[in-house]
Amino acid sequence: MNILVLNGSPRASGNTAAMVNAFSEGAQQSGHQVEVVNVCQKKIAGCLACEYCHTKGDGRCIQQDDMQQVYPLLQEAEMIVLASPIYYHSFTGQLQCAINRIYALDKPKKLKKAALIMSSGSNHVYCGAIYEYQNSFLNYLKLEDRIKLCGLSRACDIEMANQLSPEYIGFVFTPKSKRYIPPEKAAGLKELLNPGIKAVGVFVDESPETIAHLLNSGLVDIAQLHGREDESYIDQLRRLTDKPVIKAFRIKSADDMAAAEHCTADSVLLDSGAGTGTVFDWKLVQNITRLYFLAGGLSPDNVKNAVDVLHPFAVDVSSGIESGGVKDPVKMAAFVAAVRKEGKV
Repeated sequence: MNILVLNGSPRASGNTAAMVNAFSEGAQQSGHQVEVVNVCQKKIAGCLACEYCHTKGDGRCIQQDDMQQVYPLLQEAEMIVLASPIYYHSFTGQLQCAINRIYALDKPKKLKKAALIMSSGSNHVYCGAIYEYQNSFLNYLKLEDRIKLCGLSRACDIEMANQLSPEYIGFVFTPKSKRYIPPEKAAGLKELLNPGIKAVGVFVDESPETIAHLLNSGLVDIAQLHGREDESYIDQLRRLTDKPVIKAFRIKSADDMAAAEHCTADSVLLDSGAGTGTVFDWKLVQNITRLYFLAGGLSPDNVKNAVDVLHPFAVDVSSGIESGGVKDPVKMAAFVAAVRKEGKV
């Protein structure tokens, strides 16, 4: 994959630069091509909103500055990474200028994915940048929404997932769930899974030591907590592993949303209940300022509307892609097609 990193940090040796370097090295070791553009070293003016690019310019900006060097890189990029220290709750001004000037291209031809790297001395200033990234940048570029197919339990489920290429699949490690599989079976299924798809382990009030062991052994890549796990629990788990953590919240009121907003987990999942397959009131989440997984009652019939209205970071489905209590390959394909707007299957 061709990856373009737009680094908005003015410091050559700051925290953002260190994270960009670490990301680039890891991506290159995985076989990807990475180009880093330090936009603060470029002369890039803000967008004039003159519409020349979309009327007379045929995708060319009227301003002849260093952005002209960036446009060819954007056209070849399959993934864009925005990297910035967060000042006054948003990106640096120079990165803002570069982002706005992408407008001339409408959407880069090969672009499929985007990512965000942020650094700050405070934990409370990221909301504005995340909101802008999610609701402006991703929405304008019409990038694919991330998909999690949860509750997979058979080899044929994994084979179908490999064909559909969701970003995530889920294994349920809760014995009371009808989708429960023991770790030994999950290990065999993980071996069949394409390495580009992340495996999420779903847990309910499991011991941090057990979860950390499954994460650190590579059986799952991410932990999803669906029980009464509080901030103290998350802190304890973080001391045992550096793998990402998703905390699920049952959304019934504004108080539930406030708890999700302030949770220190890497991400949150907003749901109507533990596997109930029902939709909650989406109006409660319309003003959220952090990235989130949307779950609860999603199906091939309603997921497109959910994505268009709420713009979640990812959508999570389990019962909505089942028939007779097991995963239905036709429904799995229809769900992915609806999210990615590929038409009916």
